Amino acid sequence: MDAPENAVAAEIAACSKCGLERREAKKFCPRCGFPYASVFKQPVSTLQSLEPAIKTTAALFGVNLILLFLKIAPKSIHLHIGILTVLLFDSIVLFAVYPIRSKIRFLGRRFFNAYFPPWKMISLALLTAVGIQFYFEAVERLGVPMLDYFEKSDVGTFKALWVFISAVLLAPVFEEIYFRGYLFQKFRLVLKPKENVLLQGLVFGIIHLSPATYISHTMLGILFGYFRYRTKSLLPGILCHALWNLSVLGVEYWRLTMK
Repeated sequence: MDAPENAVAAEIAACSKCGLERREAKKFCPRCGFPYASVFKQPVSTLQSLEPAIKTTAALFGVNLILLFLKIAPKSIHLHIGILTVLLFDSIVLFAVYPIRSKIRFLGRRFFNAYFPPWKMISLALLTAVGIQFYFEAVERLGVPMLDYFEKSDVGTFKALWVFISAVLLAPVFEEIYFRGYLFQKFRLVLKPKENVLLQGLVFGIIHLSPATYISHTMLGILFGYFRYRTKSLLPGILCHALWNLSVLGVEYWRLTMK
């Protein structure tokens, strides 16, 4: 039977010495004792290759629905359930990433390379930030409600500390590992680099479930995806993601304390 027209190479396990394919969940070859290594042999359809990514993204979409509910629900349930929900988000990411952890190169072997100098990365980041700022101004003038991270009464409390931990320390790492690591690796099997960068950025924007930030987060997702493509590393995206979230929290804190 011929392989489908849009078939791609699927990753299976085989012995790194004799090539014996894995039939059971074993770390070492029962024939020669060598460790198994991932090889590309079996042709599968596009849908089959993306099925794990689709299921995981749907699960993360559901977790973000819970987070959205928490932001509009009574404040009394925010903190405790909110912490559990963020931990659930991170757990789903780790569960999805674990089987291909060796392929993602979590932080990458390089930060910048000769083909993508730091000054270009900084200029692109600043240009994107300016564009997003204009977008926020337009959204605010149109009266579209924006979801705040915390309220004035939260300043100086554990909730404010948790918002900092989750937004500046946890989110940049886990979201970059998933979107620019796991999802990027899945999409690259069936998409061209430009399509990959655009699609993962679009998914990143939509999954945040806030109409006011669809465009801004899509722009950020595309920027971080481009950094990932050009530098072969997750570090630039993690750093820029953390700095962006920190600046958003800083502006919000300044507005609350200056009123």
